[in-house]
Amino acid sequence: MKQIRNIFLLLGCLSALILRGQTIPYKLYTPQDGLPQSQIQCIFQDSRSYIWVGTFQGLARFNGVNFDVLRPQDGLPNSYVRQIQEDAKGNIWFSSGKYLCKYDGQKITFDTTAVRFEQDYFCFDKNYTMWTIDANDHLLYYSKDYKNWLCASKEYSPLADKKWAEVYFDKFRNRLLLQELNEKGSFAFQNKELIKLSASKTVFSATNFRTNVYQELGFRGDSIFKIEERGTTFLAKTNDKTMNSIAKMPNGKIYFANRSKRYLYILNPSGTIDSVFTNAIPNSFFPDKNQNLWLGTEQGLIRFFTNGFRNFDTKNLNGIWSMVEDRKGNMWFGEYDSEKLTHFTNGRLKEMKINYPIYPTFKKQISDFGKFYFGGGHDNKGNIYFPMVWGVMKYDGYKFSPFSLGNPSLNHVLSMTIYIDTVRNILISGVRGGVNITDLATRKEKYYGHDKGLQKVGFVLGIAKDRKGDYWFATSGSIARFDFAKDSIVKNYSRSLNNFLFYGAKSLLVDDKGTLWVGCSQGLLRYDEQKDSFIMVAKDIIKSSVNALGSCQQKQYLAIGAGDGVYFLDLKAFYTEGGKINVRTFNQHNGYTGIEPNQNSLYVDSKDNVWVAASDIVTQIIPSELDWTDKPLTPYITTINDKRIPYETYQQVILLERGESTAKIFFEAVGFERPFTTEFRYKVDNKKWSDWSADNFAVLDKLSSGTYRFSVQTRPSGTVDDKDIKETSIQFKINMPFYKESYFLFLTIFCLIALGFYIWYAQNRQKQREATAALQREADTEKQEQLELLNTEMSHRVRNNLRVMQSIMSMQERRTANEEIKKALQDGGNRIQAMSLLHNHLIVQKGIEFLTMKPYLEELWGKVNLSYANDSIICTINVPNTLLLPEVFGRHIAIIISELFTNSIKHAFGNQPNPHIEVNLLEHNVETRHALSLHYHDNGQGLPDNWDSKQNKSLGMKLIHGVAEQFKGHIIFDNKGGFCCRIEFPQK
Repeated sequence: MKQIRNIFLLLGCLSALILRGQTIPYKLYTPQDGLPQSQIQCIFQDSRSYIWVGTFQGLARFNGVNFDVLRPQDGLPNSYVRQIQEDAKGNIWFSSGKYLCKYDGQKITFDTTAVRFEQDYFCFDKNYTMWTIDANDHLLYYSKDYKNWLCASKEYSPLADKKWAEVYFDKFRNRLLLQELNEKGSFAFQNKELIKLSASKTVFSATNFRTNVYQELGFRGDSIFKIEERGTTFLAKTNDKTMNSIAKMPNGKIYFANRSKRYLYILNPSGTIDSVFTNAIPNSFFPDKNQNLWLGTEQGLIRFFTNGFRNFDTKNLNGIWSMVEDRKGNMWFGEYDSEKLTHFTNGRLKEMKINYPIYPTFKKQISDFGKFYFGGGHDNKGNIYFPMVWGVMKYDGYKFSPFSLGNPSLNHVLSMTIYIDTVRNILISGVRGGVNITDLATRKEKYYGHDKGLQKVGFVLGIAKDRKGDYWFATSGSIARFDFAKDSIVKNYSRSLNNFLFYGAKSLLVDDKGTLWVGCSQGLLRYDEQKDSFIMVAKDIIKSSVNALGSCQQKQYLAIGAGDGVYFLDLKAFYTEGGKINVRTFNQHNGYTGIEPNQNSLYVDSKDNVWVAASDIVTQIIPSELDWTDKPLTPYITTINDKRIPYETYQQVILLERGESTAKIFFEAVGFERPFTTEFRYKVDNKKWSDWSADNFAVLDKLSSGTYRFSVQTRPSGTVDDKDIKETSIQFKINMPFYKESYFLFLTIFCLIALGFYIWYAQNRQKQREATAALQREADTEKQEQLELLNTEMSHRVRNNLRVMQSIMSMQERRTANEEIKKALQDGGNRIQAMSLLHNHLIVQKGIEFLTMKPYLEELWGKVNLSYANDSIICTINVPNTLLLPEVFGRHIAIIISELFTNSIKHAFGNQPNPHIEVNLLEHNVETRHALSLHYHDNGQGLPDNWDSKQNKSLGMKLIHGVAEQFKGHIIFDNKGGFCCRIEFPQK
């Protein structure tokens, strides 16, 4: 504790801090980056990992790359946003002037509150009850429904006599932190108990208690306090009374800032102090859940990269091309443009000055040194060497002197890079067209160029030695392998020779396993000794020019300086896990803020720190402080069919507009440590995943009605490890009219095909039936003809037999003298005649015999009348020409009519001058609902009085009654205008 106090006392010496020059990197976001306004009032991180920023001109949501802004035109009632919180359902709450606003991911709703927020501030406790202090009476209020406010000071007696200025919620200890009005003291309110923490005002930074990162510090004026369970403990004075923000990170570092000097100070656990001049007026810190530190200022949003990075800006080091470490562990930096040489020791920079010429043989010397080029090195004795415009410069700890000048006549003076082989004790300098090899002991020098087999090229840019002792030279046009024992180039690799993919290389490195790594303008390669070829490595991750290579972290990582950042390839995983490519990326999203590392300007010192020189800064990367854990990106689906997805319904089924068969879905990756490119893939239900793509949307069209699950995954570009891939999903429902369904066309085509098949089948069946019917008709016709022939034959024989019988009876009638016998024989003959006539009027239909009744009755009347020789009687037969009766039924009807004819002729007329008989035979009598009606009438003398047909014992009357009873006929006799007989046969 005493050591911490003493360290803080050093903070008054700001001039000494500035001389250090080395600072942690940071990135400033301004309206040019998408912020609605530069004055940051509050910062908050929600459960989805988005960073929310409140400004004077709106609310912004940040996913790590882009800002999504909500302004008054989006429904914001007041552009000034002071406080942001999140409820249990994921809705974002914020204060905007006198309004309490809620953003559900789709729209903003708001209402004026019953209390006036003190400084527009409110907070949620663990049960998501909202707390605030009313600016009018300075009492504590709370609300569970975010509408109706209750006065906590009235409900809880410990709060009754106090007025408050600030309230925060401490998630770590689950309690409210309260600051009493007029700086009377700070308190904790927990389990209805009010605990006094400090007798004077201790400011609890609003950021300290909103995240899962525990903050235990508060401040008052220039004093820093540690907040305990039941009090506060003084830690130190900062000698800076304008301090307004403080934060402690999990790595043990303490950060604080002031408004007047616009500096950020960092107290490291080791006791050293770093400073950053932000030129911005700070408001408050915010440490997020991923251990990133954010600072809201009056000039924009600042993100600090707190792990493993130190920067020297252009005020201290400008245009550094050469770096090397001396025997004492101090770093040396050579500048190209200004030709300065700077010494860095004990955390301070010092420019080297000399009062003597280094290259007296050259007539023109621009400065003390001259232009520095790439690389640098030291020998076994601790001498350091710099490649320069005049050759190679040596420093022995006391004096600078030229070491290798090459051959000026061949233009081999300018040394682009050097390599020192401490085993062979030689220095190899890359020059135009080849290399100079100099013995460090004798300083004898020899040039190797085209005459030794090297292709005609420009400068040699990279040099490395493999485990066989051969040297590799990288040039702007090729790679060459030099056999030191043979004293010649043994092989060249170039595009023109078809044994190298690209035009030359920029840097080379051989790791401790003997693998040669090559950096070129298209990426990273390694040399496969067995195949004698070069293979691209991590091409989906490292897509820019690789300018520099180094080995660090006890040789576990290959440090790669590329055009868009610094990469670290895990060599341990590569060699122990079968060539696994595991790459960690650092760029302006997560720590390395340099603009394009220079060629070969990467150096690993004896402490395993990686120094990278870029166009604008020099960065010291401390691998032991880096967070090597992967930080997967989180995918989040934002809109579907141009409509934002509400937070509360994110896991519910989203119903699209009726008739919409297309779903256009946008998504994004949320995260603050990422490469410059991000990839996505998606799938619908359990179908196959799409290919990885940089597109952040998917269009699903021609969807049928139903519920679909849309899933999306994201990863840093080129990542292949499954642990770096996260997934999220939503469900949506399509409701289409039947005629707009995607399958409707196929269903219609199917129905038409089915209908066509049915028509073809029906027609085919009809044809088959017709063919069968035709065959049947032919068979029936043939059968009919046979039956008719047989019937004709039978009828002919029956008629012949009946005629024979009738002739016999006629002969017998003529021979007998008895009148009764004659009469009986005559009647019998008429009956036989009636039967014989029947066969003349038979027809056959479908195998059934029918009688044609009208011609049959007309012929029957003629024969009966002829037998009695009475031509005076007129008979009218009213029978339809089409009436056909089955043979049996028609024959019995004919028997009745024949008996009636005979009876009328014999008994009816007497002296009647105009005898007349009328026969009506009608079928389907609608009125009587009978099938057949027989009406017989004559105009004779009629029946005797009291005549009873049933008592009449004549054969004729018995036949009539017998036939009627057989076919269920109903008989009626009367004397209306003569004799009348009606028989109605029932319908069957």
